Amino acid sequence: MELNRESAATAHTQPADPNGALAESRACEDRTEQDVRRLEELVEIGMDLVRSVRQRALDPEGGLGAGEAAKAFADITKSIRQTMALKNKLIEDRERQTHKRAHDAEWAERSRRMSMATARRDARARLVKRAVRQVIERDVRESDVEDLLTDLNEWLGDEDIEADLADRPIGKIIARICRGLGVEPDWRLWENEAWAIEERRGAAGTVEPPQRSPFTGRWFAGAGIVEPPEPPSPRTAANGSDPPRFSSA
Repeated sequence: MELNRESAATAHTQPADPNGALAESRACEDRTEQDVRRLEELVEIGMDLVRSVRQRALDPEGGLGAGEAAKAFADITKSIRQTMALKNKLIEDRERQTHKRAHDAEWAERSRRMSMATARRDARARLVKRAVRQVIERDVRESDVEDLLTDLNEWLGDEDIEADLADRPIGKIIARICRGLGVEPDWRLWENEAWAIEERRGAAGTVEPPQRSPFTGRWFAGAGIVEPPEPPSPRTAANGSDPPRFSSA
């Protein structure tokens, strides 16, 4: 059920169907291409006219004087230059729009992925918070519950935990926070949760030794969910100032 909820939480971040915008963009490009081809044809026609004027000006019997030839040449070449300038502008505008669409699409995709990642972290944070809250409210003295819940919120705001929420197994995050709060998770509470089933299935091919709780010394099987506690430093072990920790050796 929780897995489905997490999927629903990220569903709204999927991009809308872009077919309409894509079709409009392609139609615009097609129109621009047609316009460019027409302008190229006009340039060729203009060049034909220039050649015709030249031939008539050089032909003694062409009936076209030098002054008329010069004026016709100037008018036609001006039109050709304007047509070529318009064609180049259309091409530049098309390239600029293509670049802008590619840039916008890149940012839209990046934003979509960031939104999906944020939604995923938020959904996983809710799973972790609910699980650890269950442990606190079930196993801790009522007078300590409020303080531990406050500490839980601080843990969830920790940068390392936020990074873990991106892709680290839910069980390992729960184990880490519980270890920091000094409470022991009972994995039977969530054995039927979708995330727990998925993580057990993912760890099914890996055989790991059972691990011992750093708080009670009791052994339990984490099925790939609980990471082994860190061994104590020699100084801490010698002073005995902190609760004893046990290695998984």
